[in-house]
Amino acid sequence: MPGIVKNTFVRVGLITGAYTLSMNFMASLGSGISVPLAHGLDLGWKNGLLFWGIFTIIALLAWIPQLRKKGQADEVVKPNPAKDSLLKSKVAWQVTLFMGLQSFLFYCLIAWLPEILVSRGIDISIAGWMVSIMQIAGLPTAFLAPYLADRYPNQRGIIIVLSLSYILGLTLLLFGNHIAVLSVSILFAGASQGASIALSLALLSLRARDAKQAANLSGMAQSIGYLLAAVGPFTVGVIFDVFSSWTPSLILFILIATAMFLAGLGAGRDRYVTAEET
Repeated sequence: MPGIVKNTFVRVGLITGAYTLSMNFMASLGSGISVPLAHGLDLGWKNGLLFWGIFTIIALLAWIPQLRKKGQADEVVKPNPAKDSLLKSKVAWQVTLFMGLQSFLFYCLIAWLPEILVSRGIDISIAGWMVSIMQIAGLPTAFLAPYLADRYPNQRGIIIVLSLSYILGLTLLLFGNHIAVLSVSILFAGASQGASIALSLALLSLRARDAKQAANLSGMAQSIGYLLAAVGPFTVGVIFDVFSSWTPSLILFILIATAMFLAGLGAGRDRYVTAEET
């Protein structure tokens, strides 16, 4: 997608914000409706998840018209890993780490936040909706962050604001026990979450000189980044099994958000990635 956006549209930030907004909106519906589907309608968790397979079919049908442009897309976007490797680029690695660390936080919170809230005395259905609210809180920032990023060559200011907001939200989640405090923490974390995923996708285009380089950077950042993110929920589950407490995991989240901030300072510089850097 970043390669297609870079090749097709002039306003990279606006288009990235639009498709990220749609992603987050549908994800928020999934988080909020899955529990009512499973329990309220007595579908069970299997049929509750099967329901979302319908949208996969809709997405495939919507994408079929794009197959007519296959030749043009292959020519412009298809990466050449052997020739255009970005593994020696510091900026590429910083973008990759920013992508991976924000994904780590996203999937950990989506997977375990309901359990964390239930441990604080929140009803399971309300906890599911609070996860949905967290994602809804990220909708405005998911659109705004890439839009602003496209207007300025340097995105460090945006990264500072979203990172501090993320750390504040996670800190309130660590120490809060009242539903009001937990709600505020979720709003801060959600707004930061939406901004960080949208900005990471925008950086894949903004740090690249052309569509082909954007596709290469996207391949590197999303494959390595999501590999890093994949260990997150499992690791948090193991930590809870060992300590029987969510405190160590929440401290880990704050440390990850801090590392994301440091990686973002490098990724937000006004520099293009290069296949080789001295």
